Amino acid sequence: MNTTTLLLLFADMAEKLLNASRSITLLAGIASVLLIMFSVILAENETERLFKVRKYSIVTFLISLAIFIITPSSKTIYIVAGANVTNELLQTETANKAIKLLNQKLDEALGETK
Repeated sequence: MNTTTLLLLFADMAEKLLNASRSITLLAGIASVLLIMFSVILAENETERLFKVRKYSIVTFLISLAIFIITPSSKTIYIVAGANVTNELLQTETANKAIKLLNQKLDEALGETK
């Protein structure tokens, strides 16, 4: 598979990953806030189990938030794929001939206007 195909596949997966990480971030954030509130209310009865659950929810929140922030949108990936295809096309022999012909015609047109 070439790079462009992989980018197009990743564009579809990125949208799903963004939706999943958005949901997980929201749920883990709410759980973290609630667990911190319960910890403050039950400060004298803080158990090891409540501490572990709170720690796991905060870690889950931070990891999903990082994934949400780092994952590019599908539009960004499509732009990169388009730039990649354009670069590949410009390096072909046909594109080089077309650019040379275009430059020649532009030079001729500019020469006539002087």
